[in-house]
Amino acid sequence: MENEEIKKIYNNLVGEKLRGDYEYNRWFKDELSRAGYDMTRQAVERHFLSQVEFKNYLEVGPGPGTWTVLFLEKNQTAEFDLVDISLEMLKLAKEKLSPLGRFNFFETDFLKFVSEKKYDLFFSSRAIEYFPEKNEFMAKIKDLLDVDGWGFIITKNPKYWSYKIMGRKIPEMHKSQVSPNELKRILVNNNFTNINFYPAAMTFPFLKSAWLNKILYKIFGGCKLNFLSRLFCESYCIKFKKQ
Repeated sequence: MENEEIKKIYNNLVGEKLRGDYEYNRWFKDELSRAGYDMTRQAVERHFLSQVEFKNYLEVGPGPGTWTVLFLEKNQTAEFDLVDISLEMLKLAKEKLSPLGRFNFFETDFLKFVSEKKYDLFFSSRAIEYFPEKNEFMAKIKDLLDVDGWGFIITKNPKYWSYKIMGRKIPEMHKSQVSPNELKRILVNNNFTNINFYPAAMTFPFLKSAWLNKILYKIFGGCKLNFLSRLFCESYCIKFKKQ
């Protein structure tokens, strides 16, 4: 799916369907959503925030700033550049974040984003799966990161087998999801180092149980992603470094 189509979908979703209340509907509307938020937040704090320092921060696809605020709490003096192709999403981020720190907002396709400065931290959640050009995406990050800069990405774990079992067609929006093995290959090809994968959120297949999901995260969340945890992993995160 082309990026302009994604732009239209999210502008419509935020501006018309959800009337600007995207964050609540995505992360807090029910117990399952809240469990997904809690697990993802733990992953960000445990595997990345507690281990890095930064001054210049770049984020792609910040949405309403759900995860951005965690980095702001870590360093309120840092300068934050947020890039989103959806104007409606960017409006939500501006409303929430502008009064809180040093924020710059850019409405553009990330692959067309231009900056004169280098960043020591790159973050993106649930955005890379919408970019068909995964290698170009990672090459762009490499170009924008400073030497010894860190990157942290959260993305969906493709489970196309589940669609086949349920006899369902894979939605167009989900066809560009990338597996951990493929993403690692792309990172290595772009000469990133210190590459580590972890679960971000867990789901028990075919059962909508927040309790079971949390139990799975308690078992696997502190460990690196492996064959067994991948079976239950709804989304995963990747930490990497530019040398």
